[in-house]
Amino acid sequence: SDVRDRLARLVEPLKAMFAAVFFVSIGLLVDPHALMHHLPEILLVSGVVVVGKFTNIFLASVAAGTGIKTAVQNGFGLAQVGEFAFMTAILYAGLDKDADTPLFPIAVGASLLTTLVNPWLIRLSDPVGEWAERVQPRRLRTALSTYRAWIDKLRVAGGSAALSRARAPLICLGVYAVLILAAFIVCAQLGHFDYSRFSVRLNAHSALV
Repeated sequence: SDVRDRLARLVEPLKAMFAAVFFVSIGLLVDPHALMHHLPEILLVSGVVVVGKFTNIFLASVAAGTGIKTAVQNGFGLAQVGEFAFMTAILYAGLDKDADTPLFPIAVGASLLTTLVNPWLIRLSDPVGEWAERVQPRRLRTALSTYRAWIDKLRVAGGSAALSRARAPLICLGVYAVLILAAFIVCAQLGHFDYSRFSVRLNAHSALV
């Protein structure tokens, strides 16, 4: 649309107002005493989230044909939990009908903690990425260079100009579909394990279910 820029400027104050109302309303629900009471769980969840998201985004970036340094920067930059975790915790607490459920303070605490450490992770992304590029084995460097050259060749290959423009997104979409399918299969297999012995709270929750 020709008026999209004007609409964006007109909607910007409304978006800022709703963002402020959202975060203020969520902040009023934060109980510091509950956060300190569940500090071990918050630290554990935060560590799992940061490591898990970094690994996922790093591997996805490498699969998309980016370099090691760029993949590390992407992983560090997106390793935090978004505000969607607040909404998920609120929805679960409302459906669970349990005022003492620890999910909300744990989700809020993990989101706050990962958001606070995110600037430091972004600052570390450059030196860590450069270090990762330096220490990678020569065989891995050669294999990744060959893979990136193959991806670039696929992106520019094609008969007509329209086919060339459409082929690269289709290839990326296919790679993402394979990665999502692989993650789905792994998560489905991990779901068969019994994790209740690792936590009394998980054991009690399994008994309720």
